[in-house]
Amino acid sequence: MEPQCITAPTVRLCAWDFNTIAGGAAKTVKAGSVDASIIDYLHRHQNNIPSFYLLKTVFSASAAIGITNFQLIGTILNVIAINISLLLIYLTAKRLFGVKKAVFALVVSISILPMVFLYAPIFYTDTLSLPFPIALIYLYAVYRDHKDKRKAFWLIPSIALVAVVGSMIKFSVMIVLIAIVIDMLVHTSKVNLKRTAMSLLAIIAIVTSLLLAYGKLANMYVHDRADPHSITTPWTHYLMMGLGGNGQYSVNDDVHTSKHTTKQAAIDYNIDEIKKRLKDLGWLYPYFLYNKALGTWTEGTYESLYRLGNMNIKSPEYNPTALQKVVVSRDEIKPFLPQNLMNAVHTLLILAIVVGSVKLYARPDKNRLRLVIQLAILGLVIFLLIWETNPRYIVNFLPILVLLAAPELYSLAPTIITSLKKRYLAARMKVLKY
Repeated sequence: MEPQCITAPTVRLCAWDFNTIAGGAAKTVKAGSVDASIIDYLHRHQNNIPSFYLLKTVFSASAAIGITNFQLIGTILNVIAINISLLLIYLTAKRLFGVKKAVFALVVSISILPMVFLYAPIFYTDTLSLPFPIALIYLYAVYRDHKDKRKAFWLIPSIALVAVVGSMIKFSVMIVLIAIVIDMLVHTSKVNLKRTAMSLLAIIAIVTSLLLAYGKLANMYVHDRADPHSITTPWTHYLMMGLGGNGQYSVNDDVHTSKHTTKQAAIDYNIDEIKKRLKDLGWLYPYFLYNKALGTWTEGTYESLYRLGNMNIKSPEYNPTALQKVVVSRDEIKPFLPQNLMNAVHTLLILAIVVGSVKLYARPDKNRLRLVIQLAILGLVIFLLIWETNPRYIVNFLPILVLLAAPELYSLAPTIITSLKKRYLAARMKVLKY
């Protein structure tokens, strides 16, 4: 498939799946119909169908009012998603910890914004799904705090709806709904048994009906129109990729799976390869998972610099500015300041979460909703250990990571400020002596 590039005065984006989805949506709006090559791509990679049609809808709306700079429109959409997430961080933190810590949560959010806003021109699933995990936590917090659960019952269908829509863009959003359901089950008593049963039935009914409806639409607009000789990539493929190399995307794995003529043949191949890789790893499997987790959770740029570095490539129609060349420098031998700063901030965030988790388990009844957030993050950790992984796959969970880290960083802030003041005064005294 030829690369579809979106070129604007500020950025040229050309490479990976984002390129096919965003470029394909722009091409579709201009052409008035979906190209067969895009249909075939969506048929093979069905997880990107909702994102493609979301961008196509937004681009069509902008074109209808005369705005055809789709790079700008997509970036604005991404910035809106990011800012909605910031609002939800504040509202949720305010409900959990009070106004002061909610404001501080925004300060913590600002520290990671450079990493997130680097993704602003990359309107892909990682940032388009950003508001959904934190929205689920906020809605559940409102429901739990409401005194009259009957009047607040409408929040349960809302939670299910948000979870389904979010998971269509990025499947990992569903992990938060699973954590919420587990919390409901664990804290069910004879008093609230009926309410819990009704809530679970409502969630199951809404999730099932929406997924069935989506399946029919996907068949109608994509799968039934695709090349009959191509197959939809089975979920076993991603489990297989999660056991190869560093557990991240592999071109070779993609080629080997897609060459099969039937989906069942691809599944059989994936299962055989999974067994083979597990056998080859043997007792080293835990060590493999350890390295896989490190590769996922210790990359503080969330691969944003790497992605932009690959995309801001000089061409006859596009010349990156000097600032862009510095920001997205691909010199791996000499790491530059932005990358080091991002890694340091991310490390501090993770350490605060670990400390807060240990303290919270020592007093589990202190705040149940934080336990739900911890359970969701644990679910993401486990999911990325067995699935194909990537540092950017945690981007949409950053808002709830901030919620866990903010209270610990807030308690440390006075100590850090006092220490900095002492060092400053000591340095001033030395200067005055001389």
